[in-house]
Amino acid sequence: ALAGAIDGLDPSFVTSIRTIDPLSVNLGYQIGKRVPAQWRRWSESFSLTAVAKSVLARRSEKDGILVVDFTEPGLESGWAARARECGLRAAWTCVLRDQSGRFLGSLSILRRRAGGPDPDQRELLRDAAHLASIAFESCRARSALMESEERYRHIAEQLSDWVWETDEKFRISYASRSIET
Repeated sequence: ALAGAIDGLDPSFVTSIRTIDPLSVNLGYQIGKRVPAQWRRWSESFSLTAVAKSVLARRSEKDGILVVDFTEPGLESGWAARARECGLRAAWTCVLRDQSGRFLGSLSILRRRAGGPDPDQRELLRDAAHLASIAFESCRARSALMESEERYRHIAEQLSDWVWETDEKFRISYASRSIET
């Protein structure tokens, strides 16, 4: 929903939210319906090494936004050429981090026009990156809670002891198989 809302602000915006796969150095899941398929396929194979992370941090401006103009003379790297092939002319990227500072991924506004963001667009990008970071943390926490609940439910079902849980009115809301048996 966030990527779609940002895309709706300007026809030249193509919002990309990428997360890093915790088990590898690959940028994984990518959100953004308007992201060109060719760019999506290529960027999914991109490894985010420690060197790439440090370049991203070093090239980011004081407000944490990395601005890349793909039409800039002398910028002939493979990824800049691929961006141009996809009709992209600029990228404004903000790193996503959790509360402890751990790298989660990135939020980029890819543009079909060259140029950097104005002050309002910078604020939009920072705010959107903050919201995306909160959403990812919330999703990961919810997933971890569900895994934990499932693990403890499995343990309770395997015990030979009687295990039950009651609600606030002391009605049984959970009973282990051993009680049923």
